[in-house]
Amino acid sequence: MVKTHLRDTLIKIQEEEVLKEYLGDAYDNATPQEKEKFLSYVKDSIEDDVDKMLNEHVQQHIKKSPEKKSHNKLMMFYTTFSVLLTGLSGYGINEKDWYIVIIAYTLLIATQSLPYIINKK
Repeated sequence: MVKTHLRDTLIKIQEEEVLKEYLGDAYDNATPQEKEKFLSYVKDSIEDDVDKMLNEHVQQHIKKSPEKKSHNKLMMFYTTFSVLLTGLSGYGINEKDWYIVIIAYTLLIATQSLPYIINKK
């Protein structure tokens, strides 16, 4: 409900700004019919612009949220750890040291499955 009220308020503000820009000095003297006639041509465009503004605001809020930042740091850790374990397992295979390979692959499987376990809220 709040988003709808905000959207309606923003649409009204945009309509007034467009009318003032289009009519210029004649804005005060224009009849409501003239204003409505012009708004009927640009109403869809105004609604699209307001929707874009609201969506951009929501996306910016999500992008800057602490949860998103901590999630990005955690995913960076998983990625780095996976690359290191893959290299370690390659080294173990090359040296035919199967204990290193078993430990590396066990840790790699755990690292790859942790994001799915943690994000299963």
